[in-house]
Amino acid sequence: MKNIPVIGIAAHGANQGKTRLLLSLLEEFSARGVQVCVLKHGQHIFLPPEKDSSLFMQAGAAASLVVTPAGWLLAAAPAQEPDFTAATRMLAQSCRADLLLVEGYKQGPHPKLLLTAQTLTQEKLLPHTVALVSDAAQHLPLPCFPTQNSASIADFIINYTQTNNAYTIPYL
Repeated sequence: MKNIPVIGIAAHGANQGKTRLLLSLLEEFSARGVQVCVLKHGQHIFLPPEKDSSLFMQAGAAASLVVTPAGWLLAAAPAQEPDFTAATRMLAQSCRADLLLVEGYKQGPHPKLLLTAQTLTQEKLLPHTVALVSDAAQHLPLPCFPTQNSASIADFIINYTQTNNAYTIPYL
């Protein structure tokens, strides 16, 4: 059994640039040969309404798994939303990766990079914030990276997750 390190990208609201930052980090990690999987905590499942998987779910299927040469997509209607630990374990069991990046789950137990356009005070930090990503001046005792510097952010993530106290989840 191996442990996969987990780190999140979070913000105080929607439309703050989390997905854009994640995409640039995915490109950076890919260029370095780092295998990354992503967990997104959102409000909706986006399945094309006319496709089979949507039709199956609309007709009452508890789950639908679409398998293709390019990958697979699982849509499920669980009795309740999986908590953070269950969600990360599901993802870790379905892929082999060196790192799990989380978008959202801002109240979760994992370390986070907090993306913000504002100057923050200590009271505005999310639980387990380990660094800031901002173009605004910050005066907190945390590392802060400009939003367009994905190389430095990736360096920080790699260094942070390689420490002995990194938050990890096991996978087989």
